Amino acid sequence: MAKIKLGVIGFDQLGQEIVSAVQKQEDLMIASVFTHFNKKDLSSEFQTLPLHSMNEVFEFKQEIDVLIVCSGSTIDYPSHLTDYARYYNVVEAYNFYAQPNLLINSLESMSPPPNKLALIGVGWNPGLYSLNQIMAESLIPNATTYHFVENEWSQKMTELLEEIEGVAEAKVFLNAEPTSLEAVLAGQNPNLNYSDYHQREAYLVLEEGIDPEKIHDQIQVLPNYLSQAQSHLHFVSSAELAKLSQDKQAGRLIRSSSDQKELTTYDLSLCLSHPLSYQANILMAYARAVFRLAKEGKTGALTMLDIPLSYLSKLNRQDLIDQYL
Repeated sequence: MAKIKLGVIGFDQLGQEIVSAVQKQEDLMIASVFTHFNKKDLSSEFQTLPLHSMNEVFEFKQEIDVLIVCSGSTIDYPSHLTDYARYYNVVEAYNFYAQPNLLINSLESMSPPPNKLALIGVGWNPGLYSLNQIMAESLIPNATTYHFVENEWSQKMTELLEEIEGVAEAKVFLNAEPTSLEAVLAGQNPNLNYSDYHQREAYLVLEEGIDPEKIHDQIQVLPNYLSQAQSHLHFVSSAELAKLSQDKQAGRLIRSSSDQKELTTYDLSLCLSHPLSYQANILMAYARAVFRLAKEGKTGALTMLDIPLSYLSKLNRQDLIDQYL
């Protein structure tokens, strides 16, 4: 069986996870990795990879079936992606979901149009959650959809607290508000505001001699700090803070409908001990799908909402029917 040849742009943590994930798949292989890193600076497990400079990305057009793009910025990303999409079938991992239509339009307005396929916004939230929300809302009409997260590290709020004079380190997490979650699961269909969904757990390490009460009072008057979620402050040591993992994440999508006759609940939970590894597996599966669609002649710009489920699997259609239907 001929393997699908993948290229990876960007070799930070996500790029390395993609390489590790692909190496476990019998139908995929890494053809090229493009990075700013020097090969000598990488760990021994990556020394045998076909590593190339970012400046060489357009020299391997005939050797790569699908290019996975996991680098960029909100400023230059759209222009970079269109450059890649002109010569490669592309799967992009950058979370540009604030304006997905802008990215789609920039790809579809390329002139002349490339004979390539680009898949944007590939991930688990949004992405897989979006797919499941569409499924739930299509199958359970006249109901309410709820989103909860667990142990979600808030980079923005963490940085905000670390800017306070006297705070040496901080970590802030969002967790589901227990009373709200229980009401949803009981079929009560509560009308929840944004602040009702979650409670914020903030862990702070203070500089020596700083009064915790003073820091507490300063935090209480931060704009939007109390309005966005119920908040709890914990003053801890640096060693205790280091034990709090910001890698583990969990999310829950619930669609609930209840009347006097029945309770119907669609409940999807994702518990991730290593979110980047999971993200890499998603990108790998969708790269497989892009390869298959491109072979069928599909071109243009797509999202995860446009990809047939069967194209994600390494099994062919007949095997899927035999095993799952």
